[in-house]
Amino acid sequence: MKIFILLQMSVRYGALDTTYIYDDDSDDYEFEEELYQHARTVEDSQKVHEKTWWDVALESFLVIYLLITAANNGMIMGYSAVLLPQLKAVNGSLQIDDEMGSWMASINSASIPIGALFSGILMNYFGRKGALLIYVGTVIVGWVFILIAESHTLVLIGRFFGGIATSLGMVPGQVYIAEISHSSKRGSYSSISFIGLSFGILLIYCLGSVLQWRIVAGLSIIIPVVSALMLLYLPESPVWYVRNGNLDKARNACFWFRRNIREALEEVDELVKRVANENREREENPRSTLAMFLSPQVLKPLIIMNVLIMFQSLSGVYLFVFYAVEIISEIGNIEMNHFLVGVITAAVRVAFTIVATISLAFIGRRPIAITSALGAGISAMSLGTILYFSPNPNSYLLAGTLLSYISSSTVGLLILPGMMLGEIFPAKVRALSGSISFSMFSVFTFIITKMYPILKQTFKFYGMFWFFGTISFLAAVYVYIALPETKGKTLNDIEDYFLGNNFLWVTRKTSGTNQEQT
Repeated sequence: MKIFILLQMSVRYGALDTTYIYDDDSDDYEFEEELYQHARTVEDSQKVHEKTWWDVALESFLVIYLLITAANNGMIMGYSAVLLPQLKAVNGSLQIDDEMGSWMASINSASIPIGALFSGILMNYFGRKGALLIYVGTVIVGWVFILIAESHTLVLIGRFFGGIATSLGMVPGQVYIAEISHSSKRGSYSSISFIGLSFGILLIYCLGSVLQWRIVAGLSIIIPVVSALMLLYLPESPVWYVRNGNLDKARNACFWFRRNIREALEEVDELVKRVANENREREENPRSTLAMFLSPQVLKPLIIMNVLIMFQSLSGVYLFVFYAVEIISEIGNIEMNHFLVGVITAAVRVAFTIVATISLAFIGRRPIAITSALGAGISAMSLGTILYFSPNPNSYLLAGTLLSYISSSTVGLLILPGMMLGEIFPAKVRALSGSISFSMFSVFTFIITKMYPILKQTFKFYGMFWFFGTISFLAAVYVYIALPETKGKTLNDIEDYFLGNNFLWVTRKTSGTNQEQT
């Protein structure tokens, strides 16, 4: 893959000395004198800041890649919602009971820590891009096992690989997005991946409503193949290049993403300084990996994120992804095709993920998270109350309340914890910290998913939704107290926040010249 890059530029005078074509697949450099001939003066060099059709094309390519890649995870997560009803049907090709169904739904989450354990190692060794290519291969392996399955065991193995793939892709994907994005676009790019996740769930629901589960698995292989082909044309993260001492490639990659000579060079220069400071600190104060994780700079965001992830999982937001069709068919007299209602819920999820993406460009993370948690709490409590007092509630009232719960939880509880994994941790432990947090997500999600049959039998649906509502209200309180605002801040700004004496947001220290958002 060849992309243009400026290697020598006087930052002081803003003038271009020369340009190169850099081939990312080799160490060869070729002179190219025509690309920036007009940028010989300070005034002309500023023209490079103007967005051209090529810049728009590159940005569109990146957005499409993020959507398609995230759709892989959405399809894996949502597959159990179409698989289980088909297998439980009277004419199902592989008959299952509730116990086996709960394993097929939850084993996906159970295997996530395995992928999360290796994702950090793969990210650091092979790069963010290399880790994402390995992720795509694992996705394909999982779908192939399900495609050829003639027994419950092979289906479980396929779902197991799907869980590993989810974590192999989620953490590197969010870290990659955070590291390649400008601070003004990081929230939008990160949430774009959740639009893809929601779209993947919608796509798998649509396919499962009209096609047999085995055919759905076969068609699902197409998406990761397209994702891999697109990834081949994207540069590696500049942060990874800098941390591996490859400054030429870092400038190259940074310019590809920024399309701005001065910005790219200044950003790489800032990265180099930060890495140098970290190395100097490590030499002066050598610490073990455990000691590094126990340092306030790392431990504080790790605690904040893992508690938020616990609230997210226990609020039921992902349980509905795994069991959508079953829940719809059992909670009341919804006089519509249950698969169709499942598709509608997935479409609502996509729509409100788009709403969240637009909102994140103008509103901070905290207001969105608090509003989402409160909305989910009110909707879940209302749904539980309706089911408690009315054995046969009005189907439209029931469907409307259910859609309200899904839409409100999607805007914040669904997307924000995963989005913030790539931005809240220090660069030196970002990969490993993200893996740990995603492992915690999988543990909580496995528990709530595996316990679903027991929850509905013991507490009934009204009790289950009251529980989800209570957790959502507690999540709103927690976000208000602890979650930092990261909108509009660079990754370095976020690191510096935790370097200071800041832990809970309500007790943070603010400067008079730069008041943070509340």
